[in-house]
Amino acid sequence: MNAMQHLQLDTLHHSTRRHFLQKCGIGLGGTWLAGQGLAAARDPARPNAAQAPALPAKAKRVIYMHMSGSPSQLELFDYKPVLQKLNGKDCPKEFLEGKRFAFIRGTPKLLGPYYPFHQEKKTGQWISDRLPHFESVMDKVCIIKSMQTDQFNHAPAQLLALTGSQNLGNASIGAWTMYGLGSECENMPGFVVLLSGGQNPDAGKAASPFGYQEVVGDNLVAVENTPDRHNVVVCTLCSCYPWDVLGLPPVWYKSFAYRSRVVKEPRAVLGEFGLTLPETTELRVWDSTAEVRYMVLPVRPAGTEGWTEEQLAELVTRDSMIGTGVPASPAERGA
Repeated sequence: MNAMQHLQLDTLHHSTRRHFLQKCGIGLGGTWLAGQGLAAARDPARPNAAQAPALPAKAKRVIYMHMSGSPSQLELFDYKPVLQKLNGKDCPKEFLEGKRFAFIRGTPKLLGPYYPFHQEKKTGQWISDRLPHFESVMDKVCIIKSMQTDQFNHAPAQLLALTGSQNLGNASIGAWTMYGLGSECENMPGFVVLLSGGQNPDAGKAASPFGYQEVVGDNLVAVENTPDRHNVVVCTLCSCYPWDVLGLPPVWYKSFAYRSRVVKEPRAVLGEFGLTLPETTELRVWDSTAEVRYMVLPVRPAGTEGWTEEQLAELVTRDSMIGTGVPASPAERGA
């Protein structure tokens, strides 16, 4: 018996009745469904033809939005009062013992929500002050909080949300919807896959069976400074950064102090970098993610009219493209 056969035999020894009922044939659930007469017979000649729903349909259309890079639910509608109490404190040992986490070294500090929460009057649902318009329709919204996973990194978490498994190679909702409902069009695909960059799907591109284009990690957005507006970039989660343009992020960019404080008190943080902005200047903080990285386009220094691209590049600093600084003046560079 070779090593592969030993591995297969060991897997069988550790299989439980639950595994068997889940994986045998089409699974116990499928067997029950067929017994209830809800699994409609398919025409072998037209297996993908539109199928009548098991129950009368009420919804005419479904719009699914997988908003990679959107604000965390912890800042919107998932209130964590205990996390709020532990904000800025060392993570309790019982949360770390016997576990390994990517990007975490030593004892990390916990980060609670930045914005205040309150209970919506009609439903009692907790919601933050970031969603004033959404709050007006809370009685028409269903928020599911019973789903959980131990996958917290971007790639496996997206795969799990979109396919049901944290590993590549599984069918996602697009494929299952096509299988269950069929398609009214017999001479065109039921859904179309568009991949963005590269040939090998990564976590976001594994969502391709949904039938839409998913961009992960290669979406760089430049936010422009003006005389009346100043932008600053941060990654509150870890250290997402336009490294392909600016190189590796500085140590302070990854620090807990910068990631937490620049959101709460950006003017004070910029002041510590030696950048004092007028009170009339609007200040915007942009939170980079694995899907969307931000970079600041600085205001052109005065006295540089007619300068070449090479001359202007000499004035631009890394910090000015993060937003914690501004370009050097011609006088500072001795021009």
